[in-house]
Amino acid sequence: MQSQPHILVVDDDREIRTLLGRYLDGQGFRVSVAADRRECEQKLATGQFDLAVLDVMLPDGSGLDICRGLRDRKPHIPVILLTALKEDVDRIIGLELGADDYLGKPFNPRELTARIRAVLRRSTPEEAAPARPGRLLSRDQLLDLTQGRERDPLERSVDVLMSRLRRKFTDTGDGPLFKTVRNGGYQLTARVETVEAQA
Repeated sequence: MQSQPHILVVDDDREIRTLLGRYLDGQGFRVSVAADRRECEQKLATGQFDLAVLDVMLPDGSGLDICRGLRDRKPHIPVILLTALKEDVDRIIGLELGADDYLGKPFNPRELTARIRAVLRRSTPEEAAPARPGRLLSRDQLLDLTQGRERDPLERSVDVLMSRLRRKFTDTGDGPLFKTVRNGGYQLTARVETVEAQA
């Protein structure tokens, strides 16, 4: 399995920082938090991050300014902006500055997690190899394979399908056909053999 993605959360609200830190950690991410632009710049200078979640309104600057700086200095780090619901101008400017996504406040941590995973997936394309036995596939990867990019990130059809497959293939004699990996996804556990075609 790949190492945990490292997420930087920048928000001046201590309650939001604490909530997101705990929630994202429980979802399989490493999380660092910053309360303002100064602390954010310190973290960026000393750490390696896979994605930044930036509040637009900070006590000593703007998440938009941080986003602009990241695009100039570290363009490989994707950015998700947190904005007040009525700040349409900030959303538009943020996207023009290179933000990868935005989410209005107040927000559901589960939706933010889905957006983080979607942005990380887009920014680190996986090799187009077929799913082999034993390979771990996340819910999002399975949704992309079955429904494409234009789908609801909170779609539960994969869970329903896996439940049906488990019921259908309960008596294989070799244990469960699929293994659920917490905060990871699903894994095919059945033994698969390749049979050479005869000429």
